[in-house]
Amino acid sequence: MLKNISRGGLALLCFFCLLVVTRAQEKGIEEPGIVAGIDPATEVRLGTLFRDEQIKDYSLSTNQVYIEEVNRVGHRIANSIGERPDLADDWEFTVIDSPTVNAMATGGGKVIVLEGFLDKISKDNGGKPDENMLAAVLGHEMAHNVRRHVLLREGIMGSMGWILDHLDAVEKESAGTLSQEEIARLRELARARFTRVQEFEADLLGALYATRAGYDGFNGALRWMQMEANDPHDEYSMSEYIPKNVGNGKIWAADHPTWKERAAKLESYRETILNLAGEFNWGNYLLKTYNFEKTAQCFKDVTKIFPNSFEAWNNLGLAYHWEYLQRAGGAEKFQPGLVNYFVQMRDRVRGESSLSKAIRAYQQALQINPNADGTRSNLAIALIETHEPENLKTAETLLGKLLKTDPENPVSINDLAILTYWKTQGSTGTPGQQSDAARLFAKAAVSDYLPAKYNMAVLQFETGKEKEGVAGLEEYLKQDSFSPWAKLAIDLIKKQDSKFKDPPASIPPAAVNVLNIRFGAAPDEVINAIGQPERTERAITSGEDEGIIFHYDDTLGLNVVFSSGKVIMINVFAPQLHDSRTALKPEVAGVEVGASVNDLKNRIGQPIQVQPDLNSGEKIYYYATGDSVVYFTITQLSKVRVISLMKQS
Repeated sequence: MLKNISRGGLALLCFFCLLVVTRAQEKGIEEPGIVAGIDPATEVRLGTLFRDEQIKDYSLSTNQVYIEEVNRVGHRIANSIGERPDLADDWEFTVIDSPTVNAMATGGGKVIVLEGFLDKISKDNGGKPDENMLAAVLGHEMAHNVRRHVLLREGIMGSMGWILDHLDAVEKESAGTLSQEEIARLRELARARFTRVQEFEADLLGALYATRAGYDGFNGALRWMQMEANDPHDEYSMSEYIPKNVGNGKIWAADHPTWKERAAKLESYRETILNLAGEFNWGNYLLKTYNFEKTAQCFKDVTKIFPNSFEAWNNLGLAYHWEYLQRAGGAEKFQPGLVNYFVQMRDRVRGESSLSKAIRAYQQALQINPNADGTRSNLAIALIETHEPENLKTAETLLGKLLKTDPENPVSINDLAILTYWKTQGSTGTPGQQSDAARLFAKAAVSDYLPAKYNMAVLQFETGKEKEGVAGLEEYLKQDSFSPWAKLAIDLIKKQDSKFKDPPASIPPAAVNVLNIRFGAAPDEVINAIGQPERTERAITSGEDEGIIFHYDDTLGLNVVFSSGKVIMINVFAPQLHDSRTALKPEVAGVEVGASVNDLKNRIGQPIQVQPDLNSGEKIYYYATGDSVVYFTITQLSKVRVISLMKQS
């Protein structure tokens, strides 16, 4: 809360708390256990009563701008919280006509906002509340509701009162020296201290809730705190934490932290959240380098703090899915087309496979974004790979819906072919008729869909057409010589032709040197080569693994990604400002950002693979260097926009 609820509200609360305690004592329970005795439905009723008690002496606001803004922002945050699903239908935001700068929670999903607060955050915003400050403060009050702070505080105070009452009695019996004023000071100190702890928690969670909902929750909260800290009427010093007699026998102590304290704690917590944002980015890079265990660790951490991040859940599913496929090796005969989602934001459960985790993560992603066809496709293929009849039926339903809306989609056709194979093959591996699967693979392959070409060749091996299978995989390797599937393809060919040689690198390793930065280099070595980064992004997973990204965005158009202290990826792009380091020009094999596709091909030849970027609609041209991959992002104007080099795990 920004301020305490009134004594009348507390008296009403204490009446209900006393009722709970009295009933407990009637059953032979001597200790007060207030919160445990109040179920969520009763909590909502109490919150409504406390709210009505607070506003009975005021008029409801008639300012429609304020009312609409508070409700719009409040309900948007409520939809992103997730921790208290029992409150989903009980969030209510009441705006009252009062010049006091305040907002408060009364429990059970009820929040009161006073016009004085809205006036203050609208003053410099054209008469409309600054929505980031509003979101941070509403998030703060909603955190009080989520964590049941009103009830918890009274529970703690009930326990503290019981202790002090008994301490008072003991002191009297032993002729002790503790005066009634000292007892009162202890009571007030306990009340104020517990409330301060709640305020810190509500600040942190409130900013997080607002951020989850898409607002600039942390900056909004910090700007509000700074505004209040600069207001001489609203700031106070640490000395006011000490309980004092304020007259008429009343003992009082400040029950909120100072604004400076609150801002300092929030800044510290924001570092934790920034780490999670960095972890998301790092997870994206790890996914591209086929380091799926670390990828899963990153996205698992992100989903704990951002449970409504559709992209994080989908990519977590993708990481677990790839873990399963790596371990399955040739047992999973066919290559699916798995779709990832990127945004510019490990412990294994005993007995649960990575595939099961992938299915759960995809399902969670679809609950958040049920219209994501890529995730639906990912889920379908994961269900198919369980080889369980019930899951095959579910996958068939999913694919049927996808093909109904897009009947020529090669990804869905390829998935349907895999499903058809396993339905006819059966989970026991007995031979079956595969003509339908072959027909579907061939249909998907016509559109130059690479996984379907691979799968068609694998099926030819199985049906006794080894010569056609070898030819198909050799063609496949011309477009993909670096992925895990390429390694499986090489193994299959070598079983038929022991003299087969691994595909040559399409670019000599020496040609991919970027400003003397080598894969495996430490951060200090990169700094020695090209200087201090303009900014550094760090992320530490819950497993204590560290990722670092050095940014040279403005001067060089470069970032360098480290995992466990070693370079694993380098990205080259157009610098945002004029390059003052004229001697340093990032390029790969003589190709610079801005080169045309013809220049690229003339310089280093045909790519081994071309894929569309599902997020941007651009094309990705891939080249292999032996132990690493270089890919060029090509704009719709056929120009090189980004050059990326990645070390394969």
